[in-house]
Amino acid sequence: MTVTRATAEPEPEPPFTNLDQLVNHVLTSAVEPATRRLLHTASNGDPALLRALVMSGLADGTLTWQARRWRWVPDLSRASRISRLIESRAAGMPPQQVAALRMIAAAWAEPFAAVTQILGDRPVPDAPGTAVGLTRREREILTMLGNGLNARTIAQRLCLSQRTVAKHQERVYRKLGTSDRLTTVLRAQRLGLLKPAAPTPGDES
Repeated sequence: MTVTRATAEPEPEPPFTNLDQLVNHVLTSAVEPATRRLLHTASNGDPALLRALVMSGLADGTLTWQARRWRWVPDLSRASRISRLIESRAAGMPPQQVAALRMIAAAWAEPFAAVTQILGDRPVPDAPGTAVGLTRREREILTMLGNGLNARTIAQRLCLSQRTVAKHQERVYRKLGTSDRLTTVLRAQRLGLLKPAAPTPGDES
């Protein structure tokens, strides 16, 4: 006679009445308050999206265990470390090495580039007193222009190509009715899109 063992059915997940419970269930440990707020806002009440964000953060290292709490620390991600290593060596790389790195990086870059493009193209409400209709990505680039960053540095920080940054920059110029960086920054400051630069020591008030 053959004896079969009964296998226990996997227990269903308990119902979650709020995102706090879901975060606690997924991470099973204390979460730093700012990280909890970030996850709440990013998921907007969607448990599937929250779980995906948490699991992705754990996988790439941006969600990390520090001071006995989970914290979201983008600069600690594996992608950030790899990009800094590659950037420091880029000038001396032979073509075959560049081609190999592109093949390896495609598995990381392409999915997140799609997310970046989707979010970057979403319009955001204009600042009070303005009607220029900048997207979130265009505002990010405008802010970096105001901070004196060049296209190459902006591209590196946003994980975009310099060509993509240039296109966004052109759209910013067009929407603000300008044609160069300085005029754009000054006009953005007048419209309230950028804070005026703080005076340096020795400047007249």
